[in-house]
Amino acid sequence: MSDLFDPLSAAGPVRATVDDQAWLQAMLDFERALAQAQSEAGLLSPEHAKAIAVACDPARYNPTEIGATASGIGNPAAPLVRALTAEVGGEAARYVHLGATSQDVLDTASMLVLRRAVAELLSIVDRAGARAAELAARYRDTPQAGRTLGQQALPVTFGLTAAGWVSALTAARERLRGLRFAVQLGGAAGTLASLEEVARVGLAGASAAPGPTASAGSPVPAGRTTGGDLPSPVGLAVMPGLTPTADPASGPAVHDGGATTGLPTNAGLAMPAEAGTVATSAAITAPAMAAEAGTVATSAAIAGPAMAAGPGTVVTSAAITGPVMAAGPAESSGSAAIPGLAAIPGPVAFPGPAETAGLSAIPGSAVAIDPPPLTTPLLPADSPPPATASLPADSLLTTTPSLPADSPLTTTPLLPADSPLTTTPPPPTGPAVLTGLARALNLEEPTLPWHTERSRITTIAAALADLAATAAGIARTITLLAQTEIGEVHEQGPPGSGGSSTLPHKQNPVAAVLAAGAAAQAPGLVGTLFSVRAQEYQRAAGHWHAEWRPLAELVRVTGAAAYWMAESLERLRVDPVRMRANLDRTGGVLLAERVTAALTGRVGRLVAHDVVGRCARRAVAGEDFAAVLGADPVVAAQLSRQRIVELLDPAGYLGSAGVFVDRALAAWHMEDR
Repeated sequence: MSDLFDPLSAAGPVRATVDDQAWLQAMLDFERALAQAQSEAGLLSPEHAKAIAVACDPARYNPTEIGATASGIGNPAAPLVRALTAEVGGEAARYVHLGATSQDVLDTASMLVLRRAVAELLSIVDRAGARAAELAARYRDTPQAGRTLGQQALPVTFGLTAAGWVSALTAARERLRGLRFAVQLGGAAGTLASLEEVARVGLAGASAAPGPTASAGSPVPAGRTTGGDLPSPVGLAVMPGLTPTADPASGPAVHDGGATTGLPTNAGLAMPAEAGTVATSAAITAPAMAAEAGTVATSAAIAGPAMAAGPGTVVTSAAITGPVMAAGPAESSGSAAIPGLAAIPGPVAFPGPAETAGLSAIPGSAVAIDPPPLTTPLLPADSPPPATASLPADSLLTTTPSLPADSPLTTTPLLPADSPLTTTPPPPTGPAVLTGLARALNLEEPTLPWHTERSRITTIAAALADLAATAAGIARTITLLAQTEIGEVHEQGPPGSGGSSTLPHKQNPVAAVLAAGAAAQAPGLVGTLFSVRAQEYQRAAGHWHAEWRPLAELVRVTGAAAYWMAESLERLRVDPVRMRANLDRTGGVLLAERVTAALTGRVGRLVAHDVVGRCARRAVAGEDFAAVLGADPVVAAQLSRQRIVELLDPAGYLGSAGVFVDRALAAWHMEDR
């Protein structure tokens, strides 16, 4: 960065996209989006993600201070993360940069920076292409000496010259538009293992009571709870569509088919009483207790105790507002799931050891009412069923008449006490966070982390170099056409531009000169990026670090080359009179090919070539080409003097130049749509 030279070699709007402030913003954008994605995956609360997002304000950080401390670890991401963590503070600070590594930050930041730079470059290319297209259309049929290897060759048109610029800019624009920018997230070695571990056990000591919970709009992933402090497999079942929140003060839980309010996740304990017992719940506000081996209590929401008293008993419920008791043999005072019945308000007693009452969940509906404390003690398995009169008079629990013996109840087969229960493993958290991160930043999601697969960097670098070369080609043509001896174009810039510190008569095409100067730096920078393309193992030592400066510098010089190219084209003034004078300067010698073609059908190609070549050499020595041709016996025998004059008119030998101009313009405008 130089205040002295940047206005020349880093001119234009692109340089701001790769300055220190832009990199700082991009790194903070990564951290903000990472927290958001992890919140969506259930790894942290939306409140913590918001606290991190608020702290991701680049105005709070000093790039100079961060850079000064970067040498201790070898990159600027680590000190920024430390500063961000301090800025966030509180409980949310423990989630900053969770599961990521420094290369994730910098690689993603580079994609964000490059995407913004390419957007600016495309704007400049559009501006340059529009001006080149205007020149091509205006001078479509204006003859100009075509030049090959620095010498006059055949007539062309200036429209065709400008159309060549249009075609090159069309190709450069298409290549820039085709670039893809991918997010980077792989953790220390590309496996995101730490995210899986956090998802499985939570952050150690994350909360003394109850842990972080999900809120509406952030469903707990299937197979997980958010508390992190319940022993596996407790807390493995989650009701589809159920999204518990963590505000107990908001009152009793109400299931409305999707959201649950007022129900803290795992606010109570799910306690299996004996070996082999499993209690599975999305939200438990009071103990779910199984009294004997092999007992299973499964519930989407339990507002009162769910108790099974007999061996092998299974209790399954969508919503239970009172105790569910397996009390005695051969008696049922409860209710099975009945279509349309969302809440079961009374105690449900199930027969004995050999039967099961299965209360099936009704998708999308369940109402849980917070009952008064249960006063009825757990009864032994051989006790008679309790009478409803033992409940308080104002109890919300009511009895349900026993069902007839032939009632069509669907029972769940009993599990043996030693039956192994299997659960579906949860989906991996890492890929879900990667998907969310890509979505939050509007970047592509890669198939896997690309820490050492650097084709994305070199592909972008190649496109930048291609644009720089396009700018250089246009600039070099303009500087040559503006030479004193040719003088077919000149730049008309602001007052004072193009002058000389010594020669007052000079009018230099300064914009074209600066475009060529900036573009000339690009190949070396691209060469560096390709030379460090080969990177070892899962993270490279040195080659990755070598990318940062040449990549940013390549963006800067390409931006300057494109900017000065566009400036030169806008300043360009064309001199058709001088173009015609240059065509006539050689007395028509550059039309020798046309005369040869006219004679070939009459005397053969080789004879025609030798005769016209001999006449052309005399013309170059100073004689008039038309007169020499007319005096040659072979030519005079085949062509009249009038026909020779017609053959030496440049405007009559332009071939398909006009057609090619039209095609180039059509391609530009089609690509422009």
